[in-house]
Amino acid sequence: MEELYHLDQLLNDTEFVLFDVETTGLSPAYGHRVCEVACLRVRGEEVLGKFEALVNPGREISPGAYRVNRITAEMLVEAPTFAAVAHEVLALMDGAVLVAHNAPFDLGFLAMELDLARVPPPEGPVVDTLTLCRRIFRFASNSLPAVARTLAVDMGPAHRAMGDAWTTWGVLGHIVRELGQRWRVRTLRELLDFQGGPVPY
Repeated sequence: MEELYHLDQLLNDTEFVLFDVETTGLSPAYGHRVCEVACLRVRGEEVLGKFEALVNPGREISPGAYRVNRITAEMLVEAPTFAAVAHEVLALMDGAVLVAHNAPFDLGFLAMELDLARVPPPEGPVVDTLTLCRRIFRFASNSLPAVARTLAVDMGPAHRAMGDAWTTWGVLGHIVRELGQRWRVRTLRELLDFQGGPVPY
């Protein structure tokens, strides 16, 4: 795997993959699975690639999850398993810095699905826009829709994987600008240090 980043490169030159998963419930520890995945690879203002897919989780979607993402069992009948799309997901993530809002949630499900597919996880560092928002701003709510509304970010469809990935990209742009102006954070190393280190799997 070729790393396309180095820690001292400028953030505007860094390739990020915004990723998001929708799930059948709140925790892989209770057997919940991914039912939608999306990745958006960017550098600066340029989109380098994207991937999204509904995923057949092999189990029912909990009523609570349906109320959030509105994904039904009927939508997933013909969908591939996560194992069938894992290599496409990893190909888009290859060599990039991963970014998610509340990254531990998405990482937990990603790690579980890759483990079930017997595929090693990506090796790049992970940035969590939720952690960064809490450190930089003082919002009444740090949920992705609330942050996006406060920052006037153009939002994709909320609680759908690609919509949330696009919204996270907009939030990341605000974070990078704020860090540069207020704390002179310009490089990937400085961003990860400000965050408190990469988010672990």
